[in-house]
Amino acid sequence: MNLIDLPAALKKEIQSESKDFIIQNKSYKNKSSISSILFGVFWLGFTLFFFFGFFGEILKGGTAHFTVNGKPATADLEHLDALLIPGVILLVFSLVGIGITYSGFKKFKTKGAIFVSTPSKLAFQYNKEINSLSWKNFSDEIEIQKDAILLNFNKKKVINLYNNKEITNPEKLIINGLENPNKIKQICLQRIEENK
Repeated sequence: MNLIDLPAALKKEIQSESKDFIIQNKSYKNKSSISSILFGVFWLGFTLFFFFGFFGEILKGGTAHFTVNGKPATADLEHLDALLIPGVILLVFSLVGIGITYSGFKKFKTKGAIFVSTPSKLAFQYNKEINSLSWKNFSDEIEIQKDAILLNFNKKKVINLYNNKEITNPEKLIINGLENPNKIKQICLQRIEENK
């Protein structure tokens, strides 16, 4: 359970305190990243369908015939004026599709959070952001859901010990991907009780 190499910033936050557990959270990235990728690909396909509908004949070297404000119009490679607005709209739609697909791939590559429990605090890092919370901030109401525990906060305002910033209205902290959530719950309960 403690075989994870801690990032330097998290090591600095923990310093020489003993560690109860170190967990690499598997995060919920898999479902959301795959759905983002699929939606982005669908969005791009939808946009390409319209792109070829507007520009397909022109790309083949021909002339496209359509109506603008009820009047017949044509466009070819040398005269694209009438297709400027549809072209810009399709460009925007394409960029949205590329952005959604890119964010899905980025989420897919992102590692989950790393949680480290010490006698005085629970420190964790997610997306290079460090949080360090005193066990005093948590209530002893800890829920278990499948391979996860949900830690409830007992305060409306919590101070991040790492940067002394205030976190307002925190709800729950989820640690998932646990092999033995009951064991982690017992450690957390012990530390919460010791720090009351």
